[in-house]
Amino acid sequence: MNSNNKIFKIENKKLLDLLHNPVDTIDDEIKKVLDIFSAIILCSSEDDIHLDYADFVYVLENAVESYVVSLQSDSKNSVTTMIKEMVQEVLLDNNLMEKIVGVLINFKLHPDFDLSVLSGVMEIINENTNKNCVVIFGTCADKRMNKDDMELIAIISYL
Repeated sequence: MNSNNKIFKIENKKLLDLLHNPVDTIDDEIKKVLDIFSAIILCSSEDDIHLDYADFVYVLENAVESYVVSLQSDSKNSVTTMIKEMVQEVLLDNNLMEKIVGVLINFKLHPDFDLSVLSGVMEIINENTNKNCVVIFGTCADKRMNKDDMELIAIISYL
């Protein structure tokens, strides 16, 4: 997996407490997750599909724990490979397919990114979750990115 990729496992109670009641002191685990959340919420290009506070709460409130995943594709690690690695490492290796209740996923990509690739990514995610899982996604366009690269941030909540 790409060295920039990160996967955190965290209790949803911690995340929801933070969303509902921000505190002055936060541990390092929460700080890392907040940095990732901020990257999603603060994205502001006009053609984006925005995720907001309500989306986070919706995915987190009916689950016990979550994996927070931050991945980047590059010339050595294609978008499809990146998604398949996430599915294997988080969903399949942990036997979560039937336990997942929600996936919040944000894609950061170039405005000219091939949307058929994004469609393929969503298909892989839907194939590897159960029929009751709610999948919410958003996009953030960034002209500075390579046209074929993608950054992905996902919150995978489960019972």
